[in-house]
Amino acid sequence: MSKLAVRGMTISLARELAVDGIRVNAIARGIILTDTIRSELPQSTIERIKSQQFSDREGAEQDIVEAMLYLASDRAACMTGKTLHVSGEFSLSMG
Repeated sequence: MSKLAVRGMTISLARELAVDGIRVNAIARGIILTDTIRSELPQSTIERIKSQQFSDREGAEQDIVEAMLYLASDRAACMTGKTLHVSGEFSLSMG
């Protein structure tokens, strides 16, 4: 529910602020298997997460940083009101 609220807020703010040249975008990140997460989650849960991703590559903090840098750059100058999914396509709603 909260991700849907963030998406709605992103679109609403993008519409409102576009006239002032302000872009508003969001990043929907997936689970990043940091050392802290690995130490707190059971191995079976980690394996389940990995098995439900489309890619066999684990996400890293740097992936989120790169998405943020992209959205802040001129390369994304024509993007506003969008949600960039950086998740390996993992979804908590998947079986």
